[in-house]
This record gives sequence, structure tokens and C-alpha cells, in this order.
Amino acid sequence: MVEDEAELARRTIASLTRAGITGEWLASAEDAAGFVEDGFNALIVDLGLPGMGGSIWCGCCDGAAWQFRY
Repeated sequence: MVEDEAELARRTIASLTRAGITGEWLASAEDAAGFVEDGFNALIVDLGLPGMGGSIWCGCCDGAAWQFRY
């Protein structure tokens, strides 16, 4: 999950954990740049992130190779 609001991220990750889903939280798109290389099954991104917004971050990810370009 890429979310700048800590309380929202904490509650969402807690809900995912209760459902048996492992979740990780990153506070900014810049922090998430290297995360895509680690692999994941699903991604929750706040589109209104400060700095590089979530929509820009998603547009920088090549869906086939998940390479970050910015």
C-alpha cells in the first residue's frame, strides 16, 4: 500500500492482516519506486500523494516488466 496518511494505512493493513493477507505500507511514491522490483500480487495506491502523485507513479510503471521510469 502506498499511502501518506498513517492512520488510514495502519487500519487498512490491519484489516488485510485479519483477512489473512500480508500487507506492507510505504508512505510515498518515491519510497515505492524500488518496491515494484520485489514483486506483489496487488497494490493499493493513493492517487493524491504529495510529491510524485500516485497517478504519476502508476504511469511510470511498465505493466509488463514493472520497471520504474521517472
